Amino acid sequence: MKHSTLSTAALLCAGLSVSAQYYIPPDFYNDMERQSYGIWPNAGQLTNDLGQAVPEVSFYTTGALPRAYFRKEGSFSLVLATSDTLANVDTLRRLDITCVGTQANFPDPVV
Repeated sequence: MKHSTLSTAALLCAGLSVSAQYYIPPDFYNDMERQSYGIWPNAGQLTNDLGQAVPEVSFYTTGALPRAYFRKEGSFSLVLATSDTLANVDTLRRLDITCVGTQANFPDPVV
């Protein structure tokens, strides 16, 4: 009886130590590992593709893909940039998200 109790306890401890290991998902797109991520206020440093300031963007993210750009009235955009070195053409993929409906809130980001 004592032997089976010790065996059971040893199996439980071994199972717990295996399950405590971190799972790191595979990186299929070879993204660079970032040590820091951030959400920053737009103090006039953001520009559009024509070089004009975009004051409607209140905050933006760095260090993660896709980038997020938070605008006023509860809307935001997710943007993924791809550079093509062969044709000197860059591609931007943008998804605009806006809350709608009677229960939607439209908060403005604040500092």
